[in-house]
Parts: sequence; structure tokens; C-alpha cells
Amino acid sequence: MGIQLFITLCLIFSSTILGALIFYALRNFEVPGAKAYLGLMISIVLYCLGYALEINQTTETGLFFSLRIEYWGISFLPAFWLLLAVRYAGYEVGWPRWFYAALFAVPTATVVLMNTNSLHHLYYSSFYVDTSGPFPMAGFDKGIWYHVNIFYMTICFFVGNLLFFRMMMNSAGRTRKQAATMFFTSIIPWTGNFVYQSGLAPYHIDIVPFTFFLVGPLFALAIFRFKMFDFVPIARHVVFDFMYDPVLVVDATGRLADYNRAAETILPGLSSQMIGNELRQILQDHPNLEDYLLPPYRAQEEIRLGKGTPSLVFQLSVIPIIGTQQREEAYVLMMHDISRQKLLLDTFQEQARMDALTGIYNRRYFMELGLKSLQHMSRYGHAFSLGIVDLDHFKSINDEHGHLVGDDVLRAAAQLFAEVLREEDILGRYGGEEFIFFLPETSPKVARTVAERLRRALVKMEISSKGQPIHIAASFGITGYEQATPGLSMKDLCKKADEALYLAKNKGRNRVEMLV
Repeated sequence: MGIQLFITLCLIFSSTILGALIFYALRNFEVPGAKAYLGLMISIVLYCLGYALEINQTTETGLFFSLRIEYWGISFLPAFWLLLAVRYAGYEVGWPRWFYAALFAVPTATVVLMNTNSLHHLYYSSFYVDTSGPFPMAGFDKGIWYHVNIFYMTICFFVGNLLFFRMMMNSAGRTRKQAATMFFTSIIPWTGNFVYQSGLAPYHIDIVPFTFFLVGPLFALAIFRFKMFDFVPIARHVVFDFMYDPVLVVDATGRLADYNRAAETILPGLSSQMIGNELRQILQDHPNLEDYLLPPYRAQEEIRLGKGTPSLVFQLSVIPIIGTQQREEAYVLMMHDISRQKLLLDTFQEQARMDALTGIYNRRYFMELGLKSLQHMSRYGHAFSLGIVDLDHFKSINDEHGHLVGDDVLRAAAQLFAEVLREEDILGRYGGEEFIFFLPETSPKVARTVAERLRRALVKMEISSKGQPIHIAASFGITGYEQATPGLSMKDLCKKADEALYLAKNKGRNRVEMLV
């Protein structure tokens, strides 16, 4: 059997096997990766059949016709190869259509320029029958676009192999073995193309089609049998790397085993070179996280980063990874960003305890804080006072100037009271035009002096409506104890302060009265 017949039979046998894989891919067309694999197999079959026809031609016309068939496969093969690698690595999700148009632009141009070469000689500057080998072969001198196509093929093969290698390094266990199979299989055609383009093949025989005899079945096994496109590679890249929540994987010895991109937002400077380092060492530059991210772990704990508002708040979830010996071999530390929820909750809580109009405590929350302070004063026998304020003739302000002006008066009075009272004093809106304050560590006698100061400041306050001045006055009722005793209630204190307030009103208003 001559070498020409042997090569022809090998190419036909290879095309038959790969053709069967094409039908198998069509039957499993919905499997992820099947479309790119189908395009790749069709390209390879056209390449093999065209080359089998080429080596059996003796004329220039016959050789060029064979090359036309070959180049329908050769031109598009790199594009489908890269698509298969991209799909495997999980990068294809959501890519725009123009990317695919750009990817197939060079193959399309190559087919057109090769078939019209006699018009411009951009692909082959010259073409002839080469009889220097054991059988006639196509001989040619390379044109400009030939080099463009080789460069395009090299880039596609290189990027594809790089993606296969990346997935091999980022996988583990059984998946890593499968990824390694994909990577080392992908090197075979790359090697064949290098040997052919370097002129190292005997008689300058194109050995690239033969390399795909192994590539096609091995890729089919990976795609359709092991369904490698269905889980770990894509899940690891798309779900893990691109999830919004920061994730750290820490082994049982406390070393960083893995992390996702979101983890870099809370650990600036984190890099892949740190994988394998002790997490304690990595966290030296982030002492605020050491209590949370170092064992012993406390699941469902909140982590607050940054001071003031707004700040980042994360909820830490710890997922132990149990090994074959039923021992915890690693931990997945997932930090769910709950900053927005916490901000909304804080806002709701603020609204629940503040008076919407005046911006001071509402009656319910004032009574809650006042009770806590009263209990503290009673426990240690300290002095305290409580006062109720009622703005005099407030109804006439609403009647003469309108309720909007009345609201302005209430806000101004609340702001004045807040400025005069101490930080530890408690101020609230009691209802309508009434205010209430609790003065811890303050005797009734001193509280009366404070109330007088508030009353005078209120009288001096300047408020105008449409250029007309509005005069404000208020009546104060004060009560309290020099030494608080257990058993006192906010209800009784408010009642006594209210009695003092009505006493002030009955005596002519705009005054302070005290009942103890």
C-alpha cells in the first residue's frame, strides 16, 4: 500500500468517525456546548475530506478545487475552537451579537479571498503543482492574507488553550481531571499546526487533520457523557467569581484556600498569590475583621465596616465542608451585604421614635426613655425633674396665620428647647402644642430655673408671618424629687406636672409653676 493511499484511507476513516459525532451532536443539540462542538466537527470533516481529495489530484485546477473545500473547514475551525473554549470557561453568557460577527469576520474574508484569489492574489501570490514529494501536492507562495489567517488561527488556538488551562487550574477533584483531559487534548492540534507551519512534516504533508481524530471523540466524551458544560466550570466562574457577596474558603489549618472577586472589596490588596497563606497573616492589615473571619467562627454574625452613615454591613454565614473522615476540612465564609436592609431598618426605627413634625422624640419613645432614666435615678436615690410645656394661645396662631405657620412655630419651639437643654436631658413632643422634658440628676429647684430660662428664651424668639411678628409664650409645669425612691411611675409624674401646668395657666399663663 502506497503512502498516498494510506493517508487517503486514514483521512476517510477519520472523517467517518467525526461524521458520526456530528449526528450525535445533532441528536443532543440542546446540551450546553453542543452548537460550538457541531460547528467544530463540521469544519474538521470538510478539512479532512478536502485534504483527502487534494492528495489525489494531479492538475492545478483539481488541486485548487480541493483547497476550496478544505478552506470551508480550515477558515472556520479556529472560530468554533475558540467558541468551544469560551463556552467551557463560562465567558459566553450575555455576550453581544457583534462579538460573534467580529469572530467570524476573518474566516468569512478568508473563504472569499481564497476562492477569488486569481483576481487579486492576496491569499496565494502564486500557485502551482509541487511534484517534489511521493505524489503531486499543492505548491504556493504565501500572500498577505495567508499570513493574516495564520495569525488569526494562532490567536484563536492560543486563547482557547489558555482558557482550557485556566479551567484546569481552577477546578478540583474529578472535575480537574476532566479539565486536564480537555487541556492536554487541546494541545494536540496546536502541536500539529506548529510542525506543519515550521516545515518539519515529511514531504510537507499537512498532519493537522490527523490530530483531530483524537480531539473529536475526547471532546464528545467530555461534553455529552460527562456533561462538563453543565456544572462546575461554568458554576465556578459565573456563580463563584461573579457573585456579589464576598466569599472566602479557609482550610482546617486556617490558610486561605480560595476567594471570589467580591472579597477584594472588603480586603483591598487581596491577590491570588496569597492563596495558601495563613488568613491571620492576611488580616493583619484589616484588624477590624479579625474577630469575625478567624476561628472560632460565629455564624450569622453581623460585620459593620466603616463608621458613620452609610456604612457597609455584612451578615456572616459559615458553611463547614465535611471530609471523608467526617471531619471539618475547610470553611466557606460567605458575607451577605445587608447594608441596604440595615439602612431601611434604621430609618424605620428612627421614624418610629421621632416626631415627624418637630424632629424630637415622640410621646411613646419619650416615655420609654424617661422610664429607663427614672428607674436608674430611683435605684441610686438621685435627683430628677420632669416638666410639661404648653404654648399659650396656640389656637389663635393657627386661626390667624394658618396651620403651616403654626407648624413653623412648633418646629422653632422644639429647636429652641433642644438647644437650651443638655445632651443628657430627654425632650419630646407630648401632644399638640405640648412638650415634655426629663432632667436627670436635676433637683426640682434647679429645674424651675431651667424652665424660666426656656420661658424667657421663647418670649424673645422672633417669628414672623407675612412681615407681621408672632409673639410666643408658654406655661410650664414642673415636678420632681431631691432623692428618687423605688416605685415611682412616669404616669404619676406626668399627672403631677400636668397639675402644675394648669396651675400656671390659671395664674395668667406665661409662667412656671412647680408641684413636688
